[in-house]
Amino acid sequence: QMVLDYLKTGEAYQVEMIRENDKYYIHVAIEETIPETYTSYNGLYGVDTNPDGLGIASLDYLGQFRGHMWMSQGEWTYARSNRRLNLIGEQAKLLVNMAQESGKGLAVEDLDFKQDKDVSAKFNRMSHGFVWSKFLEAVERKALRDGVPLIKVKPTFTSVIGILKYQHQYGSSNHESAAYVIGRRALGYDYEKVPWSLVDEFVKDKDGFSYINNWKQWSAMKKVILKSLKKKGVKSLVSWQHLRKSA
Repeated sequence: QMVLDYLKTGEAYQVEMIRENDKYYIHVAIEETIPETYTSYNGLYGVDTNPDGLGIASLDYLGQFRGHMWMSQGEWTYARSNRRLNLIGEQAKLLVNMAQESGKGLAVEDLDFKQDKDVSAKFNRMSHGFVWSKFLEAVERKALRDGVPLIKVKPTFTSVIGILKYQHQYGSSNHESAAYVIGRRALGYDYEKVPWSLVDEFVKDKDGFSYINNWKQWSAMKKVILKSLKKKGVKSLVSWQHLRKSA
């Protein structure tokens, strides 16, 4: 319909004809009018992308927590190509419309950092890296078309920070907690102070710990807590909330 409406304007367009396996395919390229992105908005929705769904956190403009939700997308991992692309498009539309209706922006993970050591571990766990990238591309395209602000952030340690700092506080899942950190980072809160309770319990050299940069602090905290959990036969931080009192 968008193409048909454009043709009625009489503006120029580009047509490409392709012959393949005795069939002809016509590609029509038109220029879209992109609306201005609204610059004054009521906070953000942080989005954490996972193989089986989306962790979403709502933040106000000060970065304060205002809610969370989980959007299950298990069919993405096994649906056929066309069906999968349709599901991705529908979910991207739903997410952008939700932001637009509430006057919020969107904060998502930046694909340019997928080869980062910490981020690549998550990327490798995705059963379909294709799905991850296609969804974020669809969200970015839809947000641009609808004038919804979209901010891409480096997702390093967002899951670690979410689990160790915010999950228990807000009663959210590990993915929703990571989404909250993504949203905060998009609003400029790059520095996430390690809770003193963790430093007091797990860090021996507290003076030295205070002088290393913030991401190294979280890296060190992740290692020492995982070491503690492994003694109980646990290999992931996901179980931290259940074992934190006995770790």
